[in-house]
This record gives sequence, C-alpha cells and structure tokens, in this order.
Amino acid sequence: MARPRKAEEDKRAYRTTVWANREEHLLMQTRARATGLSLSTYLRNLGCSYPIKSRADQYLLSLLVSAKNELGRQGGLLKMHLSKTDRKENLGSKTPEDIDYILESMQQKQNHLISIVEQVLMEMKK
Repeated sequence: MARPRKAEEDKRAYRTTVWANREEHLLMQTRARATGLSLSTYLRNLGCSYPIKSRADQYLLSLLVSAKNELGRQGGLLKMHLSKTDRKENLGSKTPEDIDYILESMQQKQNHLISIVEQVLMEMKK
C-alpha cells in the first residue's frame, strides 16, 4: 500500500543553503548524528525552534527509569521481609546474609542511578 500524499502546505519545496567552514560543518554534522536526525532536519528544527530530542537523552532516560523501578522492587521486597512481626516469618527462607545481599544490591543500583544522573547532567551541559 502506498504512502498517502502530503497536503500541498506540508510539502517541503524550498531549499535553504547555509554557508559554513569545515569546522562548523563537522560540528553541525556531529550534533545532528548525536540526535539521530539528518543535518537538514536538525538545522530546520533549530531554525524553527522545534524541540530536538537526542537519542542519548532518550536512552539515558530509559536507564534511569529502569534503575528506579529496580530500586523500588528491591525496596518493596526488603520492606515485606522486615515488616512481618514474627522473627521466623520475618525472614522466612531468607538468612541475614540474604538481607545483606539485598542491601548491597540496592546500594549498587543506587550508585548506578547516580552515575546515570551524572551522565544526563553532562549531556545537558553540552
């Protein structure tokens, strides 16, 4: 099935030339590639003040969400184990070493989350 035709006002029929030296051209190409856009689309979006969403930003955001969800899951499991009143029921089949492992795992996830946030902040400063 063929793609539907664009409305006349949606067609891009005008071409704009941007003069740049080699260094500027390479910089624009690099930034366009980082966002996953063609150079033409990247420059049009900049010129029209459209938001430019970077692939890196989207990837880092998905990492943040997954790390946050994992921390929440582990915290919920730990809370469930620690909130029961009877000591045997409290730990169930979990030993104190298992609880230590859960806490260490949560600490690792927290450190991972912090490193992702630092990466996002560095990307935002570029």
